Amino acid sequence: MADTANDNADTGFRHHDAELKYVDPSKVRVDEFNERQTGVGPETDLGDLEQSIKENGIEDPPQARPTDDGEGYKVFAGQRRLMAAKAVGVPEIPLIVKELDDMEALAASVNENNEYLDKDVSRKDRAKALEELVEDWGIEEVADQLGIDTQTVRLRLEPTDDFWSGTIFDPDVDSDIDTEYLADDIVPKLRRVTGDSELAERFAKKIIEKNVPPGAVRSAAEVADGPEGFWDEIVEQWNAKVRGEDRIRPRITLTGDDVEQLHAWAKDRGLNEKKAVKQIVLERLEREQTGNVDLSELDDEIANDLRDLCDEHDMDMSEAVERALDEWLYYLTEHGIDRLSVFDDS
Repeated sequence: MADTANDNADTGFRHHDAELKYVDPSKVRVDEFNERQTGVGPETDLGDLEQSIKENGIEDPPQARPTDDGEGYKVFAGQRRLMAAKAVGVPEIPLIVKELDDMEALAASVNENNEYLDKDVSRKDRAKALEELVEDWGIEEVADQLGIDTQTVRLRLEPTDDFWSGTIFDPDVDSDIDTEYLADDIVPKLRRVTGDSELAERFAKKIIEKNVPPGAVRSAAEVADGPEGFWDEIVEQWNAKVRGEDRIRPRITLTGDDVEQLHAWAKDRGLNEKKAVKQIVLERLEREQTGNVDLSELDDEIANDLRDLCDEHDMDMSEAVERALDEWLYYLTEHGIDRLSVFDDS
C-alpha cells in the first residue's frame, strides 16, 4: 500500500510532524531507546493481542523512527503490537513515523506508556528511562515534556538512588520478588524511616509477602521515629483498618519547658511520653465534648438529681449539661439579663 501523509498526528508526544506509513514487518525492529525493557519477548503471553490483530489488524499504529541506515524503522512506542503482528504473520503494519533523536524517542515511549494509553511498565524500566532523560534534559524539562509534576518524576526515579544499590529495587538487579505491589510513594518512605538499605529491603519483602495494605504502611511511616517498632506500628494500623476504625497517630515535637511539663505529667500518672500525649489529647477532647464542664465538680445533690433525670430520659450526662447551659444562656439573652449580674452578691 502506498505511503500516506498524516500531519501532526496525535501520538501522545507533543512535537514533530508525523507520517503514517504501511511497512513490511521484516523491516521493523524494536528501538533500543524504549522504556519497556522487561516483560516482553517470546515468553510473554500476547495471546489476546495476537488474536485481536489477526482479526482486526493493528488499530492503534506503533510509533517509530527511521533506522540510522534509512533501510528500515525502529519502534519506540508499541513494541508489543509489533511483536504480536509479526507472530501472526500480517503482511504489513501501519507505523506513525517521526524524525526524533534518541532522547525524544525515549520520552515519547515513556509518554505513550504512562499517559496516552496508561500502560503498565515496571518500576525499574521506568526509573532507568527517566534517569537517562533527566541526565540529558534536567528534571524540569522532563516533567514538562511528559505533562507531570517534578515530584512525580522524583518518586519514579527513587529506585536509581544510591541507597537502593544492590537491593530488589535496584534497576540493575534481577529479582524474583515483584516490587510493583508497593506504591511509588512508599519506597522513599521506607528509605527515610529506616536509614539502612538492608533493613529497608527486609521491611519491603515482609510488606509484600504479607500483602500489607498501603494505607497501613503510610500511616506507620508517618509516626515512626525510626525502624524500632516500625513493624509493630504497621500491624497496629493494619488491625485498626480491618476493624473499620479511623486512627490518627500524630508526630508531636516538644522543646524546652513543654518537655519538662510532659515528663512531669507523665511521671505523675505512671505513663510513658507517647501514652501521656495520647491521654492529654483524649482528656482535652472530653472537655470539649462536655462544654468544658467538669461533671465531678458538681454539688453531690445536683449531680445525683442530674443522673436520675438522665436515666429517666435515656440521655447522656454530658449532653444534658450542654443542653442545660444552652437553655440557660438563651434565657438570659432573651430577657436582656447581664450574665455577670446573676453572680453578683451585692
